[in-house]
Amino acid sequence: MSKVRRSSWTVTLPVTAVGIAYVTLWFLPQNRAISKIRDEVQEKQQYVVQASYTVDALRQAEAELNETLQYTNTWYNRTPVEGDLSATFGRINALGEEAGATITQFDPEPVVHQETLSLAPLRVGCLGSFGEICGFLEQIERLPFNVWIKELRLQQNRQDGGHVLCELILAIFTSNSGDSDYVEHSL
Repeated sequence: MSKVRRSSWTVTLPVTAVGIAYVTLWFLPQNRAISKIRDEVQEKQQYVVQASYTVDALRQAEAELNETLQYTNTWYNRTPVEGDLSATFGRINALGEEAGATITQFDPEPVVHQETLSLAPLRVGCLGSFGEICGFLEQIERLPFNVWIKELRLQQNRQDGGHVLCELILAIFTSNSGDSDYVEHSL
């Protein structure tokens, strides 16, 4: 029986040695390499996911930029040039008369130049019924170019209780096409 036991040890020890050698020399290094490759794959998958979010953000930013450029180009194209101010002033004066108001004051103030636009203040005084004054203001707001009403004062006329005195300061924007570095962008 000792021969059987000896022979079983002679088989068991080499098989065990081969098993240990397999685990330490091949299986564990391969397992570490596979784990490292898994980590790299996971990292690259996260990069791809983040890149898809970046692409969406970039598309959204491009859409906002195009919308902004379109608005800016439209706004800039509606704005009169400084040389057209006399025609613009004449048009505003005519609007007051068309509304039935009497223009009592019409004083353009000095133009204030800024980087891409200029601001041409206009002081206007008029007399008329409340409806006529409102009609005049409504027509000013409907002008195709950019006009702001900076100041507005309404008071009842002391001489004629049925009429209203209106004093307003308009801010008319004009383009500095020759002085500006503004370039119309195409979409």
